[in-house]
This record gives sequence, C-alpha cells and structure tokens, in this order.
Amino acid sequence: MNPGSTIETVYILDDYLGMTDAIIRVGGDAFLIESVDWDPVTTHPRVFRTGHLADDIVDDFMADVRRDYCDLTRKATQVASLGEQADWAEALVVIDVRTAEVLAQHVPGEPVRHRARDAFDGALLTVARTNGC
Repeated sequence: MNPGSTIETVYILDDYLGMTDAIIRVGGDAFLIESVDWDPVTTHPRVFRTGHLADDIVDDFMADVRRDYCDLTRKATQVASLGEQADWAEALVVIDVRTAEVLAQHVPGEPVRHRARDAFDGALLTVARTNGC
C-alpha cells in the first residue's frame, strides 16, 4: 500500500470512533487490517498491520456474513481464522480513517508478522517521524 492510495472498505470487523479492524481492498487486492496504534488527540490517523487475503477467503467470509449466524461463537471463530489465513506484511501503514487515504508506510527494524497488538506501543509516533506525517 503506497502513500496516497485510497482504500475501499469491504467489511468493518471492529469500530471505535472509526474502523479499527476491517477487510479492505487497495488496487483490487484484499487485505485484513488490524489497528495497532492511533493519534490519541484526533483519533483519525491510525497505524495498521496488514495481511493480504486471497479473494476466495474474502468471498467465503462475506457469504457467511450475508447468511448471518445462528451460532454466536461462529463469527468470532471465522474472524480469528481470517487472521491466521492472512499473509502478514512486514510493514505498518498509516491510514486516515476519515478520508480512507494511506498516509504512510513504514518497515520497522523487526518483523511485525507475529507480534501481538500491545507490542506496537508507540508505532504511530515512529511511523510519523519516519515518513514526515
């Protein structure tokens, strides 16, 4: 995802004053994004880790969403499965959740693929300083 790209939201998995986790498309490719940090003042630019998703994975998930769920634990299981099927990138991206614009991309010195969310503390500051945002 290059800075200046616009994202298309396919499905919002979680939201707090703007999306925090979602399935998106950029240039036709599908991604799972998970928020790892945000600006505590404006809450709009947010740092996400990104995982590429194959189209068939997205199609299957969306078909299940459209059918709704009779088992309340099934959706949580399927969302967790998305994370396991995603091909996590070794980069973080900053997205303005108001405008759907990719503001910056940052490749940290260590892999982000298997890091827990709370291991990204301060990611927004690092990305902003690196990319002049």
